[in-house]
Amino acid sequence: MTDGPDDDQEPAPRTVLTVERRPPSGERAWLLTLLPAFPLLLLVLRVWYLARQDLQTMLLVLQSANPLGLIASLLISLLWALPAIVLLLRALFLLLLVSQTPSRSWLARVGLRMPNWVSVPAALLALLAWQLRFLPTLLALVLVIAGLEVRQRLGPNRFATSVVGLAVPIAFGVISLIWLAPAIVDAFGTADDPVTGVLLVLPPIAAPLLSGPIPPSVARWLLPGTASTLALSIPILLGSSYLQTPVLPRVAVESTTATAVTVQRGSLVSVDDRFTTLLDAEGRVHFLRGNEITAQVLCFTGPEPPGSSVSVHGWQVEQSVLSWAAPRPLEASADARCRGD
Repeated sequence: MTDGPDDDQEPAPRTVLTVERRPPSGERAWLLTLLPAFPLLLLVLRVWYLARQDLQTMLLVLQSANPLGLIASLLISLLWALPAIVLLLRALFLLLLVSQTPSRSWLARVGLRMPNWVSVPAALLALLAWQLRFLPTLLALVLVIAGLEVRQRLGPNRFATSVVGLAVPIAFGVISLIWLAPAIVDAFGTADDPVTGVLLVLPPIAAPLLSGPIPPSVARWLLPGTASTLALSIPILLGSSYLQTPVLPRVAVESTTATAVTVQRGSLVSVDDRFTTLLDAEGRVHFLRGNEITAQVLCFTGPEPPGSSVSVHGWQVEQSVLSWAAPRPLEASADARCRGD
């Protein structure tokens, strides 16, 4: 019995990048020192934005705001960012590695220090937190990472490399385009939402093209440059997203005086035995006497109305798995005083 052609074939040598072990330079030491301050800076900017850039109002809110509530709002609003950073950096590093490109860029150093298993929890978290229109991008990233990992470990001339790095991405692209075809036509047609259409059609096409090496002369400058652009844009996206996140409970307070009954709506700052302090939408602070308050209700904001009318077989493209599965407040529970009726 003769051996197959693959039995005598030696595994292809793996590309190895080494990083020189040396003490952190002054610039990296400053970066590591300032990195933990970034979430604190976001919290301060959020309260400053909520106070309409008034320092005295900001100090009042900070005096009464719960730090755990601020941190919880930060984590919930930024839930999508961590898996995006991990998966994109992992894919760019592996593409740099299989392209046989020697590099001393920060992308190579970060990629060598990033554990292989970190892509799995990042992908699972993204599957729950990302909107439907970003799920084709997520699946394409997972397939690209899997194909590049197999190619790096087994070499380019193995059957498993061809299956994972080429056949599976092509099958994913064909099936995805067929399943998403009505939504793609709707996005470019009646819905007039070309951004969503590009997000649905581009990843299935790009996945088979990115599962293998690219020319080293292109990879040497394109991949570290793309990673640097990502590193500079992510903090801006995080800051703009968090500035829209509520950090104080929104309430409606009904007060009764000798002349009239009034309803004041705003963010609840503090409550004591004499006054209830509210911050309205215009940034004005209201001190309501406790003996005049007859009712106080919590205003359920609920999900924001979708900005796109595109849906995939009944699943709205701006809805994530987590938001679809999580319980929501009933519309009937919204008090008329919160709506201004």
